[in-house]
Amino acid sequence: MALDIERERRKQAAIKRRSGFSWKPQAGENNIRVFMFNHKVTKQDVMDGSFSKTDVGKMVQDWDRELQVEYKGKGANQGKISYRYALNIVDLNQDGNKTIQTWIAPSSVRETIGDYVADEDYGEDILGCEGRDFKISYDKDEVPAKMYSVILRDQKHCKELDNELQTQVKDFYNPEIYEKLGGIQTQTENE
Repeated sequence: MALDIERERRKQAAIKRRSGFSWKPQAGENNIRVFMFNHKVTKQDVMDGSFSKTDVGKMVQDWDRELQVEYKGKGANQGKISYRYALNIVDLNQDGNKTIQTWIAPSSVRETIGDYVADEDYGEDILGCEGRDFKISYDKDEVPAKMYSVILRDQKHCKELDNELQTQVKDFYNPEIYEKLGGIQTQTENE
């Protein structure tokens, strides 16, 4: 009997995508599911500008958290601030048990998913265990504006997920988790 080298390569690629705190898409097609999280609004959230005073003490649902990314290195982007978004996702291409992972997604991906969530024909029902899958195509050789494309998959092609996954989501407004995200992150030109 011999080792299935193709299976080993897939496992290795999955480990590399999951390394660290944040999931990273692989080149080509990636299928993911996005999850909402619950958060009890605090005075600190108001001071940070994330919520209004009238929200303090309320339990709210959200599906992303905005982060500022400062680019380090040389060239025109040095010191430039851009925005990324922390998402709770499940990598549906991953073999074996599915787990919630954090993806620090670019604004183009967040904008497209947000368009679906805000659309009355889809809404928040597309998020979570019983939601719909997103096909994320990633080409790192493209210019940044064309690096990602996002398509909501047809319901009949979406995978069934275990409801236990919802218990794994992270509250990105929780100060400990936000600190792990870095709040303002630094990133080199090619990340």
